[in-house]
Amino acid sequence: MNNYFKRLLLCLLAVAIVIGDAGCGLSYEKSKAPFSDASLNQSTPDNSDSSSSQSSDYKDFETRHVEVVKRIRFTHSVGTVEFSVAQDWTYELSENGDYTVKRDGKKIGYISKCNPPLPTKTYEKKIQTLGYYPHSANYAVYQYGTGKDATYHHYFSYNLLVENNTYRTVMMIDYAELSAENVSKFYRSFTPKVNTEFKPLNIMNGKEKILIVGSTNVTGSKMAGFLRDFIKASDRSYTVEIQNYHGNTSLKDWQSLDQLKKVKDGEYGAVILTGFTDYADVNGFGSFYSACRDANTVIGVMKTHFDSDRVTKPLLDDFKEFATVIDLEAELEQLVEIGVKGEYLYRFGTNSIYSYEAAAGYVGAMMIYSELFKEIPPRLSETSVDEQSLNNIKKYLGNYANHGNTGKMTMVDFVEHYPF
Repeated sequence: MNNYFKRLLLCLLAVAIVIGDAGCGLSYEKSKAPFSDASLNQSTPDNSDSSSSQSSDYKDFETRHVEVVKRIRFTHSVGTVEFSVAQDWTYELSENGDYTVKRDGKKIGYISKCNPPLPTKTYEKKIQTLGYYPHSANYAVYQYGTGKDATYHHYFSYNLLVENNTYRTVMMIDYAELSAENVSKFYRSFTPKVNTEFKPLNIMNGKEKILIVGSTNVTGSKMAGFLRDFIKASDRSYTVEIQNYHGNTSLKDWQSLDQLKKVKDGEYGAVILTGFTDYADVNGFGSFYSACRDANTVIGVMKTHFDSDRVTKPLLDDFKEFATVIDLEAELEQLVEIGVKGEYLYRFGTNSIYSYEAAAGYVGAMMIYSELFKEIPPRLSETSVDEQSLNNIKKYLGNYANHGNTGKMTMVDFVEHYPF
């Protein structure tokens, strides 16, 4: 009898343990997946097989419903993308050129021109053009890590397709920050606008030599040297050749027929010209324009403080079919507008002639590299120019020296505007 009661007590105890475990399970509440930089460093393949601990129960997470929204606009060289976000989100420019997204001071995501690392698994993947073909918006839920370490994020990609190149604005947000209704509204809120004047400048004929021709603004600012450094740091095999006018002369005074012959012979992949001060320069430019067009060589006009607006406008009007413009003057003035001292970029010489410093040459090299290769130039840790110039550039230009983004933010009606 005693053995019977012992067995009965053991059975009752086992039942109680099972009921207790079930009760804990019923009272357990899913918590939000925190946004973690570490979670974005996963390199496992997309859509990999999942285990039982890696289920799609992210849908059970408690999510935040956003009641008040606003519009933000991001600017690329080819145009803009505009979309809706939460009113209480804020944006801070990071050193790598991305924008950190915060709410109440806590990081909840980021916005970037680049795609994130491949996730462990992708859910709810969809794409739509919203009547804006070929531009599109993509959405998915990305999972990084597995099991208890898994984190989930909304992935939005707003895409401009121009000249067969895709320009992305990617927003990654903590999954718990948006309800399903918010996701639908944000996803469908995409409005693209393309700059019809944009002319992409990229290497067309496979020749790995770049010619830069201009005034002492080009040679004195070490622009070509910095461009060579960027090319070397990116493991490219392109070479850079530079020719400058003498004194205060311009393109019309440059009599290098040998150089023009090299262009006609198709020796260069790209030719960048500056120094337009006289209407006669338009005719001089016409010779190079024709030679580049016949040799399938891209030709760019770099606008500097040395160049005359009254000359460059008719020049570009006459040759707009094939030429493009790199507006270094406007970029430098924008840097001054956000706080960079003008004396770090240029100084006045005799007859009010601008003379560019190394920092201006660095900016010009970044712009040429970005236009040619359609990517941000590598961050330089060393240079063939001189170490002091590089140190000054980092000091004077701050984050711009790393990613070529002035980070200027302005209000455009009700839209917050952020340049990329």
